[in-house]
Order: sequence, then structure tokens, then C-alpha cells
Amino acid sequence: MATIIKVKCNGPNRCVNEVDIKSLIDDEVIAYRLATTPDHHPVRERYVLKCKHCSEGQVVVTRQMIEENLKRD
Repeated sequence: MATIIKVKCNGPNRCVNEVDIKSLIDDEVIAYRLATTPDHHPVRERYVLKCKHCSEGQVVVTRQMIEENLKRD
């Protein structure tokens, strides 16, 4: 089941974009070596996507936003 969140872009129109969290996390690049630090987290600190509605804006999805919405599932 997809977990969709709505996030506004940072462009002048503040367009609302729907982002599927699970596909965003699953589209990660394969790591060739494991992190050895104890604070390693599988979810990046933030993801920056292009706005689907305008050419000026970017959609920023933070780790905190992802964790809050995954807890509800």
C-alpha cells in the first residue's frame, strides 16, 4: 500500500505535490559498502524533487516528515 503525503514546493506558486514515501525510499541507489558509524540511518536526511506543476519550485521531503507518516501505518 502506498503512503502518500502532500508537500508544497518552494516556488512562487507553492504548488501541492503528492509524494509516495515508500517508492521514494525504495528508489535508493545500491550502496557498495556499509556504513560503519552507529548513527547510520537508512533514510536520507532530506530528498529534493522537482515540482510536478511548475518549473521554478522544488519539493523538499525531510526524514522527520517520512518518519511521522510511516508511524501511522
